[in-house]
Amino acid sequence: MIQQILFITLETIFETVCFNYSLQHGNYFFTAFFGYLLLRRLWTTYIVSRIARAANKSTKK
Repeated sequence: MIQQILFITLETIFETVCFNYSLQHGNYFFTAFFGYLLLRRLWTTYIVSRIARAANKSTKK
C-alpha cells in the first residue's frame, strides 16, 4: 500500500514538473497533454481519498 502511494506521489510530481516546464517554454501541445495527465491523476487521488474516508468512517461505527 505504501509503495502504491509513493508511486502515485512521484507520478504526480513528475507530471506537475513537466506541465510547468512545457508551459514556461511555450510548448502548448505538451502543456495540454501533461495538464490532462495531471488532472486525471488528481481526480484518481481524490476518488481514492473518498473511498478511504468512507472505509474509515464505516469501521469506526
